[in-house]
Amino acid sequence: MFLGDDCIPQKDFLKNALKAMAELPDGWGLVGFNDNTGRNLPTHWLADKRLLEHLGGEFFHTGYTHCFCDNELMLRAAELDRYVYANDATIEHDHAIIKGEEIEDKDLKRVYSKEVYNKDRLLFSKRYNNNWATPDPNEVKLGIGLPLANRQCDNQFWISFLKMGKPDCVLLVPSIEVYEFQQDIASIRNDLVEQAINSGCTHLIMMDTDQVYPEDTIFKMMGHNKNVVSAPVHRRYPPFDLILFRNIDGKMVPVPDDERYTGDLIKIDSTGTGCILYNIEVFLKIDPPWFEITTENGAPLGEDINFCRKLRRIGEPVYVDTSIKIPHLAMVEINRTFYELYKLAHKNTVEMQKKSNAGALKKQT
Repeated sequence: MFLGDDCIPQKDFLKNALKAMAELPDGWGLVGFNDNTGRNLPTHWLADKRLLEHLGGEFFHTGYTHCFCDNELMLRAAELDRYVYANDATIEHDHAIIKGEEIEDKDLKRVYSKEVYNKDRLLFSKRYNNNWATPDPNEVKLGIGLPLANRQCDNQFWISFLKMGKPDCVLLVPSIEVYEFQQDIASIRNDLVEQAINSGCTHLIMMDTDQVYPEDTIFKMMGHNKNVVSAPVHRRYPPFDLILFRNIDGKMVPVPDDERYTGDLIKIDSTGTGCILYNIEVFLKIDPPWFEITTENGAPLGEDINFCRKLRRIGEPVYVDTSIKIPHLAMVEINRTFYELYKLAHKNTVEMQKKSNAGALKKQT
């Protein structure tokens, strides 16, 4: 039996727990006590030692710091059809979080910190998706997230996506609830992150579905071993430039063209999320919602630039592999050639307008 030193057993709790145990197959398994939290988790419990041979020899996996060990114990016992939550086996759990009080004890603060919670949550997801085996710390599990904000995708995208080289990966698409009832791009991206974490992914690459991808895109980006790596994508509206910025004296300044097309890996401060690879750990350092559409000086601020700001606050750099060329699909492919043509046309238009204005002014005088 596991009882914490912060719980007060109530009358007949053990008698009722043994009664519940007897109702399990062959009379053995795991019984969770009712700690009045409204959850069915075995935070405190009674177990038969015959469970140990099915749990790898330990009731609580020792890789956890504090959180999610009871989640794993419950699920593994339930998979064996040997878990019951005994409502009448009650205990009083004298715990600040359960009582809605502020945690003052320094040890409690440590074990319930965001860092511990997120580390244990990720371990739980990895173990759950790996049939409870201890994950290799060097293992890479990629989630490919397709935002699918639009109901139709261009055939050019699907052809390039199917031909693209991919490691073993998990394909993630928006959940029905988000896709049908929210549909805004920030909610969709947050949903993909949640799915990636819950799937035990170590990395998540988001790939918009209105683009055409070179076959080596994913392996190139993963090969840099950076926590955040983007591929450059042109806007599909004027001025058709690459969405790459640096923060200079508090202002976002476009990275100059002579650097954007070098083919090098460059460090920037903000970029779009059309094709971007994240180490899952960056999301565990930032409180959700990760992606938000806000306003600044009366103008909308996209979820992509917004998240880049959050990355800067935690000191996480953003890199861009400028060797990757991804056409952005509009009525035509928006690529560097189209961008250079636009600049030339725009420059000529401005010069013609200046000449026209000068001629009109000369006539007047």
